[in-house]
Amino acid sequence: MSIDVFSDAWAEQWKVRINRSEAYAKAAQDWVGALVMVQDGGEGSQSPAVYADLRQGRCIEARAARPSDLEEADFVIAASQETWKSLFGGALDPMFAVLQGRLQLRKGKTAELLPYAKAAREMVMAARDIDTR
Repeated sequence: MSIDVFSDAWAEQWKVRINRSEAYAKAAQDWVGALVMVQDGGEGSQSPAVYADLRQGRCIEARAARPSDLEEADFVIAASQETWKSLFGGALDPMFAVLQGRLQLRKGKTAELLPYAKAAREMVMAARDIDTR
């Protein structure tokens, strides 16, 4: 059964997949912080967004983002639905997308993300198997 991208149900499945990934655990062993991913172009003023609390190779919490998460997260990354589909479909690398401007870093600095490029790839790969609508 397909679930809505960046919903609570989607986030829970994503968290489980991230935490099962040995490659993510290794690549993110020094990463501590919170991340929000936003899908631009949502209906009305509400764009789908997901929050992830990342701690030393583990995803401690993942859920649909709240408005306050956009202020409190270390990184806020936004993209169109088409870009997220390309990322989750394996056609686009996350760091390449940031450098191209297809993923917009709305909060945080690219230089702070670069050491975690492999971890970002692993997070995206964790989302690929989720049956998303």
